[in-house]
Amino acid sequence: MWHVLPTEKWIDGVVKFINDNQLKPENSKFMMAFFSSMDTEFVEYFQRSKNQISSFSGYNFHIFTPLIYEDKVIPDEHWRYMRSEFNSLGIPIKTEPTFVFFNLDKYRHDRYEPTFFAGFECNTFNDFPRKLKNAIDKSIEVSDTRHLADKLSEIFLSRNIIPFDSVNHQLKETIAQQLPQAKIFISHSSVDKSFVKKLEAELSKDKSLKF
Repeated sequence: MWHVLPTEKWIDGVVKFINDNQLKPENSKFMMAFFSSMDTEFVEYFQRSKNQISSFSGYNFHIFTPLIYEDKVIPDEHWRYMRSEFNSLGIPIKTEPTFVFFNLDKYRHDRYEPTFFAGFECNTFNDFPRKLKNAIDKSIEVSDTRHLADKLSEIFLSRNIIPFDSVNHQLKETIAQQLPQAKIFISHSSVDKSFVKKLEAELSKDKSLKF
């Protein structure tokens, strides 16, 4: 099973945020921002403006920057490995900063799976903050992903490098496994807390359940 810890940690955090705010995952859009440590303007922008970007994105747009994990830049050899893995799974990341978009589609029994619908290279930082702001606004405004892909191409002034939903199933499954098929609330008295913790630990072996 293909595994990349930062991606899974990010998805887990997003799912917790969605659940805590009682949101529907299918109403959100997601963006992965790929760039290297040599793309210093992008690195500094996302580190410096994290809170402002998060505030502007609101509840329904979520950004992941694999190079920056827990506010630190990961080692270059890890980044090259990660880039190679994403390439093998259908996300063509070269040396230019690349921005990849997906949403979550609901299938039977409340199962969600990601649909990757757009990706754009951005070979210069010039005017990037404005492009990102417009991309966030358009992603929140437009629900149809094929139409949104066209609009994002106009914003980034770049062709879409990801044919609709052509990403390998392994990456989709890695993300889908982090998404709950069921949400369970255990109501209990404080005197039963130790028992409930054991019960939750046992039931949590089924990764499709979230408590």
